[in-house]
Amino acid sequence: MLDNLVHDGEIPMTVGLFHNPGETGPGYPIYGGSTNRAVEYDTVNDDFARYLVEELFPVIRTKVRLTDDPRGRVICGFSSGGAGAFTAAFHRPNEFGNVISHCGSFINILGANNLPSMVRRAPRKPIRVWHQTGTRDVDVIYGNIPIANHDLDAALKYRRYDSMFVYGTGGHTLRHAGAVFPETLRWIFRDQVEDK
Repeated sequence: MLDNLVHDGEIPMTVGLFHNPGETGPGYPIYGGSTNRAVEYDTVNDDFARYLVEELFPVIRTKVRLTDDPRGRVICGFSSGGAGAFTAAFHRPNEFGNVISHCGSFINILGANNLPSMVRRAPRKPIRVWHQTGTRDVDVIYGNIPIANHDLDAALKYRRYDSMFVYGTGGHTLRHAGAVFPETLRWIFRDQVEDK
């Protein structure tokens, strides 16, 4: 899909960097497990963004040329990864100018439920946000993901962010996100390609 969009001139030349959370960690509160996913993605501090910028990017730059323009960078994630993507851009808008969040878990796992309030209280950051979820997304002890995404959408509109919220009928899967992903990337990069 990326190759086709780049080839057709619908998005600029794009490199995809894919990251998995640490395999050893405390797992999710209550649910357990053995990964570090919740700690890395659901905590609303600067740690994940700092790791990406100061530890991962220097290694990647030894092999690939990355743009220094935050408007040319997109950080994307699913579920807790969607919350982590938004948090990284919120703390480091000078590094990440665009966010794509699929079924973002802006719920009270390790504080991600605070993001809508943080958006409302802080001056608007220069980031563009596209997020999506569906009516059948999860409702768990930590919160309701559809409601949490509506709360984030309201906060982004309150602060007049350049944002798009797509609300479908699906559950906690990438099915809907995958179907609209080309449209998502066209929207994100709409002012970085020449009109045909």
